[in-house]
Amino acid sequence: MEALTGAAGIADPARQALAFRHIGDHPDLRNHLVFSEVSRNTTPAVTAAIVSAMARTGTSTSGLDAVVLSFVSHPDVTLAATARAFLQTRGAAAVCFDVLDDAKAESSWPAAFSVLSGIRRVSVV
Repeated sequence: MEALTGAAGIADPARQALAFRHIGDHPDLRNHLVFSEVSRNTTPAVTAAIVSAMARTGTSTSGLDAVVLSFVSHPDVTLAATARAFLQTRGAAAVCFDVLDDAKAESSWPAAFSVLSGIRRVSVV
């Protein structure tokens, strides 16, 4: 387990992404500090692996949805799809509506709409 939690310090992006994917298999690491790398990492494959691991562990930290929403319009299709799926699975409509209510965030509106279009509403009859 110590090797996995050292994932943030691995120099090779492919090995780092693999380590983060394995971290996602351990729900006891739900809010581990290693996930703070998501906003600092610059390699799209590693960032996608971090988001995927957080989805599998059920991580929920303050501001996480807003950070992940910023990845939805990323040019790397894997990162964009992973971020969109993460938010849709969580039903993160609130962060999307916050963006849509902010006139200064107009450039983020397409990302918010793409997430909202995939959130399924359950109706009870």
